[in-house]
Parts: sequence; structure tokens; C-alpha cells
Amino acid sequence: MKVVTAALLSFSLSLNSCSIAVEVRDGNVFFSFESGFDNWAPRGTDVGAGGTMNWSVTTSTQLARDGASSLRFELNNFSGEGKIWIERILRVDSTRTRRVTVRFAFASADLGTVGNFRILAGVKRIRPETGSDLTPLAQDDTGNGLTTQSGFQWMEKSYTFTIDPLPPSAPMTQDEFWVVVGVWGTSNSHRSYFVDNVRVLIVDA
Repeated sequence: MKVVTAALLSFSLSLNSCSIAVEVRDGNVFFSFESGFDNWAPRGTDVGAGGTMNWSVTTSTQLARDGASSLRFELNNFSGEGKIWIERILRVDSTRTRRVTVRFAFASADLGTVGNFRILAGVKRIRPETGSDLTPLAQDDTGNGLTTQSGFQWMEKSYTFTIDPLPPSAPMTQDEFWVVVGVWGTSNSHRSYFVDNVRVLIVDA
């Protein structure tokens, strides 16, 4: 079940992104994907000439950390550089520095350290469009810590970032930031991963 523990001020439709912007005060927002994407939007870039034929992000009941469903990320990384992710807008008070922690459960069947993909996770003021936009969000690799094949293993991931206040002259619409969770294909292979229980914690820095 989706639980929201932050103080929600308003929900408004972002016409440019076709997703819902949630305005929050200090606290956290939680998504478990039991009813679909929870207004996260799937994206991909550098995925080769096949476009969406080479990747997908779908709801799945194959594996879940909590409840009955999660999000399945699948990338047929012909280009060797594919990046797929989900994104969502959150809006906060733009006059204060905030510390934002992105936490989620991540399931991988990747063994060891050779040929693994990278996890994408983080926050950006501007919506990411290119691989260069995503470079600062590359985190640790997708290895599950095992050396023998045991299928998908769940891991808890957590990354913390700082959102600086906007200058007084900045438009009010820029008090939003994009949250990103996904994978970066760093080898020519076909991989699948699962993401569940995404939590975004926002506090004063």
C-alpha cells in the first residue's frame, strides 16, 4: 500500500513533464508501486537505434520487496551506453537549503564486479535529457555481492544530496527538483532489475 507521511501541501499537473508535482514540507514521501507507477514517468536515452524496442520499465508481480508488485527495468544494451530511469517532480520551499535522501530497494542478479551496470539515483534542478545530464547521478555498480548464481537479491540503497536555495530573482516555478532512479548500461549485455519501496526524505540541511 502506498503511504505518504510528509505534509502534502498541493498536487498540481506539470504540463511540460506529463507527471504530477508534489509539494512537500520536511518529511518523506513513499512509493511502493502497488497501484502502478505512482505518477513516476519512465525515460530512456542512448538506447540505440531500436529505441523503446531495446528497453522497458514496467510494473511487475514477478518480484517485490513489499506487497505484490514492483517496477521491472529491462535494458538490451546494444549501444553499450543505454540509460533508463524513472523520474518524478517534487516541490519544496526554494528559500532554504535542503538535504534530500533517496532510498529504495534494488534487486539484481549480477554477480561479482565484472561487467556490471551502474545504478542511477539522485536529484536535479533541471529535468535530465542526455547522458551527460545523468553522469553526476551514477552511483555504485549493480552487483549483488554474491559470487555464485542465486537469482535476484534485494539490496537497500540510499543516497543523499543537497538542494541549494534559489536566488530571490528566480521564477517561483523553479522551486522544483527531479528525482531519478534507474540503471546505466556500461557493457553490451541484456539485463533486468527491480526497484521497490522508493522513499524520498527531505530535511533542512
